[in-house]
Amino acid sequence: MPSQNNEIATSVSDRAVCPLCTAPTDRTLAGNISRPDNRICPSCGLVFQPRRDSSIEDLASCYAGDGYWNAETVKLSRFTRISVLDDVRRGRARLHGIEQISGRRISAHDTVLDIGCGYGGLLWQIRNKRKARVNGLEPSPVCTQAARSLLGLDVRQGMFEETECSQDGGYSLITSLHTLEHVADPVAFLRRSGELLAPDGLLYIEVPNLLNPSAGFPLTRFFEEAHLSNFSALTLRAAADLAGLKTVAQDTRGFLRFVLKRAGQALTPVYDAAHAEEVLLFLTSYHHGEQRTTRKLRTFTTRAGYAFRLACYPLLHPIQTMRILCRRT
Repeated sequence: MPSQNNEIATSVSDRAVCPLCTAPTDRTLAGNISRPDNRICPSCGLVFQPRRDSSIEDLASCYAGDGYWNAETVKLSRFTRISVLDDVRRGRARLHGIEQISGRRISAHDTVLDIGCGYGGLLWQIRNKRKARVNGLEPSPVCTQAARSLLGLDVRQGMFEETECSQDGGYSLITSLHTLEHVADPVAFLRRSGELLAPDGLLYIEVPNLLNPSAGFPLTRFFEEAHLSNFSALTLRAAADLAGLKTVAQDTRGFLRFVLKRAGQALTPVYDAAHAEEVLLFLTSYHHGEQRTTRKLRTFTTRAGYAFRLACYPLLHPIQTMRILCRRT
């Protein structure tokens, strides 16, 4: 391991097993970039937190309230109704993005399941704009209740690993945005998602990109406690292969956005040990650039743009805004 990487990856006495390739590792990311105990797998390059037997219970407890969503970039969105409005706003762009990358337009004949749907903004857009039949699954009871009462959506509250959500004939589209990085067993999550698909159904997965941290945030924010796995394009594709899914399309320019379908059988990925070195080199370079003025300006601009778009949405969609903000629950 090159000496330039020693400051961000050090050895510890205990070993953890990679949830992707099952290789043991004692290499942990240093506390100056990752407050949680994040390990890097020397075989496949996945960055992960060691799993505990109570991972599912711990996650359920984490989402029992609305705490995760209360950590939004813009403090105004900590109010539930503002968060719902913002989720509806983002759902508009997400709908068009999913259709663009998948190469198909969602129609009234589709049945859609959104796993980890949050406040249901994407489902609301799909139901209202495409007239498809939609269902959601969300661990947070606060978000579930808001999706039901404010948006009138059919959303179940619970963990995906423990909740029955099958559909006769399977779903033509399953979406899961920024959820896979939170689960204890990502391969099992993907495998079960694939089993719920119709024979020609598609699975859309979106997660943060380890090799392109969102919005220029410091790594200490990117490697947050709730993110149990941190994927690159290579490790996400390997997880899909192990789950018996084939990659139909992908976009790695910002977040990792993958469209998957059933492959018929699980494939054995070919892991590249050099990828772990590539990840460490990138994190070293990124960490050294965190104090640069250009990086700070990029982060500020991103946050300001987020707030500006949220402020403009009520002006562009006043009726929709009033229905959400003034609806009785």
